[in-house]
Amino acid sequence: MEANLRSTPAERTSAKVLERIFHSELNAFMAHLDQAPVTLEQDMRSGVVAFIATFASEILGQSSIALFNEAMHELWDRPTFFRGDYWWKVAFLSAGHSNLFGNSDAIDVVERNIGTGNRNIRHFLYGPLGLALDHLHPLGGAFDDGMIQNFRSRHMGNDEGIAILVASKLTAEEKLATLERWKREASGSDVEYLDSTIRMRGCRHTLLTEYAGIALHLVEVALALPQTTWDDPQMNLLGGTLSLQEVVGRIRAHPLFSTYVSM
Repeated sequence: MEANLRSTPAERTSAKVLERIFHSELNAFMAHLDQAPVTLEQDMRSGVVAFIATFASEILGQSSIALFNEAMHELWDRPTFFRGDYWWKVAFLSAGHSNLFGNSDAIDVVERNIGTGNRNIRHFLYGPLGLALDHLHPLGGAFDDGMIQNFRSRHMGNDEGIAILVASKLTAEEKLATLERWKREASGSDVEYLDSTIRMRGCRHTLLTEYAGIALHLVEVALALPQTTWDDPQMNLLGGTLSLQEVVGRIRAHPLFSTYVSM
């Protein structure tokens, strides 16, 4: 599936920068979807699409929104989407779709499967899940169930999942109760990490590395386009109301865009 990326000279302005990037990164991701193994470049493409859908959704016109929705429905309709590896390959797109449309339908697939797959896949899924914080079910829902499955199976490396709980919109009391319940199911280093999180009312995590890489890729792609400069105050992305700096500011304001989150 390809979007028509040709534009008139009047459209090749900074006001179209992010929307052009959205189209090109989504098209490139879909074109390389069956590539094996999955490359870092593919992860960056899907991450950029998700970031734009999450932090700069107002720059997307109806055609871009329709393109994104069509791509996701095309994926969901594939017989091997759930039985194969598509569901986790497109996890960032699922997060962006849920954030853009304001519902949990897309990210639910990822949330229900955080206790499956190998360690690399489970670790990768925490990035999209953290981006879709508002649509998760950390209290008695799929996210909670998946984390308990990871603890019971002695799957190590659950620090990011714990950080997502701490950054969620649950009350501090609900977070502490959930952490205590998780600790009863955990073992090894997970117990120590949970103990520290309960004691400090917060925790360190490594999701910043993943998010910062996507944000940097977005800026690099934007600045590589004609008529785009970082310091020019006229470099507006939305008719004078949204700058590249503003978009990056929104990304940095996300609770998990740091090395530490607290209750």
